[in-house]
Amino acid sequence: MTVDVEAWTRSIDQFLAVARAFIQTSGNNAFLRGIRGEILTLRQILQTHRETLSLVNAQLGYGGSSRKGHDIMIRIGDREVRLDCKEKTEGDHWVRLHGRTFADVTVDELTRQQHVEMRTDFRHDFYYIFVDSVGFSETGEASFYLLSDKEAKETIGSIYKRRLEGKKRIRNENSDDFWVYPAEIGAFSDNSLERLPLRGT
Repeated sequence: MTVDVEAWTRSIDQFLAVARAFIQTSGNNAFLRGIRGEILTLRQILQTHRETLSLVNAQLGYGGSSRKGHDIMIRIGDREVRLDCKEKTEGDHWVRLHGRTFADVTVDELTRQQHVEMRTDFRHDFYYIFVDSVGFSETGEASFYLLSDKEAKETIGSIYKRRLEGKKRIRNENSDDFWVYPAEIGAFSDNSLERLPLRGT
């Protein structure tokens, strides 16, 4: 099985061109939330890793929200890399993140305060890509932050712990909703997605 890089690139470019035109016409970003970040990620992967994806033993799979656990799968020979995309379409931070994705969160039965411990169940060849597409309608581009599962649990888990350890959530004590700012993961900025371990596999 091989990846038809030209067909993927052509269809992605067409999709993003139509999406951008519709956003500019309607002023509505909401209909593309999440999906656009995944497609922008695919476009960048195809640009940066074109040569590797053209190998005869390469596979590329896109499941998006229909695939529980990850959005994009890349297989080169016997090695598989899975990606989960988190998109920021407006505002200054990523919303709708869940603390339990990155840390162990429990609620004290007496005080109802949250206790947060760091997770150490790191998944090999699993990556989070945080996509900042706020400027997409003007530029057609996005910024990317690439974190391995270990980097995400250590960094973002620490952010959740710092903010919510010993705290009681007001509306729902079991809630683990929170947000992350670009500056907090700035060390993982990778607009070319060059750090994806696809070359030399």
